[in-house]
Amino acid sequence: NKFKELFRREYGREPSVFAAWGFDGANLLFRAMKASGYELSGMRKSFLESKYEGAMGILMFDSSADCTAELLIK
Repeated sequence: NKFKELFRREYGREPSVFAAWGFDGANLLFRAMKASGYELSGMRKSFLESKYEGAMGILMFDSSADCTAELLIK
């Protein structure tokens, strides 16, 4: 995937699972902030019943905003 390719190019090694989790976590946080108009109380709504394709693969969130996907680097 593009994350692995860009990480290898930048750092000259394979990314760790922690690098991928951090990348996806930061992107999900920024996406939630933007979707809520930077209102903390509205950020959770962007996770409800949503999907996100990132470094860890496709992350799916349920009606409680919990991630239900297996977290493996693809």
